[in-house]
Amino acid sequence: MFASVALFATSCKKDKKNSELVGSWKETMEREVTFRNGVQESDDTTLNTETVYQFKDDNTVNISGGGLSFSGTYSVSGNQLTMTILSIPIVSTYTVSGSNLEFHNEDVTTEGSDQVKTVTYTYATKQ
Repeated sequence: MFASVALFATSCKKDKKNSELVGSWKETMEREVTFRNGVQESDDTTLNTETVYQFKDDNTVNISGGGLSFSGTYSVSGNQLTMTILSIPIVSTYTVSGSNLEFHNEDVTTEGSDQVKTVTYTYATKQ
């Protein structure tokens, strides 16, 4: 859930495409793949998480699960979803197909002289 929290919006500008996101989405799977200096280090999958994303038509979003809840804003531009939660903007590429939502984002950090890239894939079903 916390990797996903890193995914949220900076703008409240309305976009026609936002309507396909509006509603409640239950996360069905989250996959996190980590690379260190270009070499895959881990690949972890969590199934049937408790996380629920609720996108509202006023460009606010609420993420809840595991006894935690976070609120923020989101915007859409093309297939880019930007969410801001706890003042942290997270940019993801997303697709909606029927009642299925998929988004992924990349986070690159430096640990000493190592470059660490984490790619998080999130899959959810509309409730």
